[in-house]
Amino acid sequence: MQAFDAPIGPLEAINLTAVVGDKGGSDLPSFMSCANASTGENIVSVAFVPEVGGNGSMYLAFENGHRSTHVPACCNVYIHLPMAQWFGVSSPKTALGYHHGSVSL
Repeated sequence: MQAFDAPIGPLEAINLTAVVGDKGGSDLPSFMSCANASTGENIVSVAFVPEVGGNGSMYLAFENGHRSTHVPACCNVYIHLPMAQWFGVSSPKTALGYHHGSVSL
């Protein structure tokens, strides 16, 4: 195993979170693919990326659809939610309309 002397970024954190989500199988290939996603049961998928000063970010994905159209959270789009209004020293902002982008896997 190789050690790295660098922090992971948001994309790596989301990938680590999404890989372990239930996508409808228990073998290694099923964890690496959303091909059988309609049988997966991952309801919410969340990655938290802390930052110095307490202004970390959270990346959230939720499941949607039903039966054959079901998409588990780990195969869906992740939204970026800055956490400064709760944990940081910045002035508070309203949560509504505070969407700063998304990452699609």
